[in-house]
Amino acid sequence: MRLPRCEHCRRPHPARARRAALPALLLLGVLLGVSPISRAQSPLVEASRYKGWRTAGLEIRGLPGDLTSELKKGMTLSGRFRIYRRVRPNFYPDLLAEDLRRVRLFLARRGYPYARITPRFLPERDRRRLRIALDVAAGQPVRVATLEIAGLPARRSAGTLPPLPLHPE
Repeated sequence: MRLPRCEHCRRPHPARARRAALPALLLLGVLLGVSPISRAQSPLVEASRYKGWRTAGLEIRGLPGDLTSELKKGMTLSGRFRIYRRVRPNFYPDLLAEDLRRVRLFLARRGYPYARITPRFLPERDRRRLRIALDVAAGQPVRVATLEIAGLPARRSAGTLPPLPLHPE
């Protein structure tokens, strides 16, 4: 690659060469798919392939204890019971995004604020049905060891304050 020359002294100018190479590097990165934006959106981009398909089931893997059944009750994609059977909704990426936010909030309230949730899609192409598996890596639970309250007026003592519940609901 020839370096651009300075107008004043006609010598090669490395700073201009770096500026000239930057758009080419960005274009190469986009073409190769190494954009951090594309990686962050990949589950929802993949989910858009199955827009409008009937959900066949929702499976949650990796949750600690008996949290799975309690969590499924509040999720849209798990479906609802009607008179004799479970009615499952059609799949839309927005429903998945809402359910992922619900799962993160649910786990954060139970002491797992750093949980990672990875959706996997198991399509049945011939019947246009989709099974969804959420792989949860909950990590270590976070517990409150001490709580220090500062900034209260001096005339109120800690004994006159109402007790705060520290247990999850």
